Amino acid sequence: MPNITWTRKNNLLPNGEEQFTNPVYVIENMDRHKGGTYICTANNGVGQVATSQIILHVLYGVGGEIDRPRGK
Repeated sequence: MPNITWTRKNNLLPNGEEQFTNPVYVIENMDRHKGGTYICTANNGVGQVATSQIILHVLYGVGGEIDRPRGK
């Protein structure tokens, strides 16, 4: 069975670690700071290491309220 490792390009993973070893990486409590390039690396000790990148874009709206002029 291959060793599957997740990393994040130019940043720590959202859990604060540099890497996470598991076939599945779940990002909880999504927010805009968790977007970026995630890298999945598989190594079974035979042949070349396989790597794939996933670019995660987090879409978000403007938070808060907008003050509107009164009386109009």
